[in-house]
Amino acid sequence: MPQSQDIKGPARWRARAEEFRELAEDISDEQVRQSMLRLAKAYERVAIRAAERSRVEYGALISIAIIGAAFAFLMLCDRWAD
Repeated sequence: MPQSQDIKGPARWRARAEEFRELAEDISDEQVRQSMLRLAKAYERVAIRAAERSRVEYGALISIAIIGAAFAFLMLCDRWAD
């Protein structure tokens, strides 16, 4: 796995889940195989939470940008009104 992958991003955790599913295919011990598949599901849940967190953070950034643009517009309107 490349070092450049974002540790907080969902892609990293989905890749880990896939790794565990692939490893589970080659394991003959049923208990160990089921443990590996449970770990894969856990990584999928982490990926889902990471994706949700990314959407919230992105939404917050958009909101800040909109507020900043509105403030700049109001400042321009105020200058032109003088």
